[in-house]
Amino acid sequence: MSPMQSLLLVWPSLVERVDRGGLWSSWVTAEPALASAHGLDEVVLIVADRAHPQRADALLAALVRLGAVDGGNDHDAAVAVASLLANGSARLARQLRDLSPDIDEMVAGQVWLQIREFPWRRRRRCIAQNIMMDARRAVLRDLGVDTRLASRGVLVVPVDTTVEVPVIDSSSRHPVEFDYAVPVDDELTMAAVLKWATGNGLVDDQDAAILADLATVEVAGTVRGLNSWAELGVVGARRGLSERTVVRRRDRALQALIGVRERYVRECE
Repeated sequence: MSPMQSLLLVWPSLVERVDRGGLWSSWVTAEPALASAHGLDEVVLIVADRAHPQRADALLAALVRLGAVDGGNDHDAAVAVASLLANGSARLARQLRDLSPDIDEMVAGQVWLQIREFPWRRRRRCIAQNIMMDARRAVLRDLGVDTRLASRGVLVVPVDTTVEVPVIDSSSRHPVEFDYAVPVDDELTMAAVLKWATGNGLVDDQDAAILADLATVEVAGTVRGLNSWAELGVVGARRGLSERTVVRRRDRALQALIGVRERYVRECE
């Protein structure tokens, strides 16, 4: 069991302490934004509801301010945030599994540090996204991986952008997993940046579709990346294009993403 997954085991006792021990009311006093929920049980339901991402983000932001060392410095609030991101953190660890035998501990430690040291004064939106982005960068840096965008290959590689959060089933008191779509960084998750860029007319729709296909197409049951000739051939055949055309459109989309990367980061802060 990974350290982040183990957080799910302490969730019932955390809810008991916060919701039924009077701690929640003190949190609401310190962070009025939490008044829109009636405790942690309701927070996870709201966070799991994809129809209201802004409400979920506001609740996470309030909990992060409470849990940050230079905020409320409340250990339980930080544990609550880490628990809400536990399954997403476990997924991040799986994505980096080949880089270190201690990846679970490294990811867990960095997620915790990013929560406790979160720059809440200047980052007021995209809370879960920013925590996971920063944790990923920190883990890669600790492992000595160069995360700078290269002129051709770009370290924007496909990842699963679903972060799962635990919701407590009051009858069983065991975590029930819900999906919460929070983009997770892979030197800025390509899926998230690509969606934002196309929505703002910054990347050609056809080029974006080619890039998305390359990021997700499987050959022999494996996703190899953006540069494999096997993937280029499959996508080309699927779309009736030559491999040369696929490469040209891929590179054009990647160059566009490089150009808008900083703007994307600023708008998500």
